[in-house]
Amino acid sequence: MGVMRRSVPAEIKAFKEKFFFGLTVRQLICGAGILALAIPTGIWGNKIMSQDTVGWLIILEVAPLAAIGWASYNDMPIEKIGKKALAYYLGVQKRKLKYTPPEATVHKELVKLNLEAVTAERNEELRIEKERLKLEKKAEKKNKKRKKS
Repeated sequence: MGVMRRSVPAEIKAFKEKFFFGLTVRQLICGAGILALAIPTGIWGNKIMSQDTVGWLIILEVAPLAAIGWASYNDMPIEKIGKKALAYYLGVQKRKLKYTPPEATVHKELVKLNLEAVTAERNEELRIEKERLKLEKKAEKKNKKRKKS
């Protein structure tokens, strides 16, 4: 028997179980961390720094936890996005060239033609040099025979 397949609607795939106050476990933990960082910084920071500086400090320390708890892209949490970004920017990127510009094709053909012309010239030079060497050897043999006689 064949395997029956059914497509699953997108809203079912995107379902995340809510744990407490309509938050997922991940969001609840990050929310608790945000409160644990922001409240003491707000209380004791106002005694040392101005209120504007304390506000910016709280934003800086809370933003990463908020991103971890709530940010997602293409149904991926922030840590998967970060891993993929690091792998993309720091990893080896081997890509096949799918498009060859016409200039590259023309250049390749010109190099090929030039190579053929240079090869033909060099072959002609070698043929002439071989003929010259043969003639020199024949002349040497004739000179040796003359000297012997």
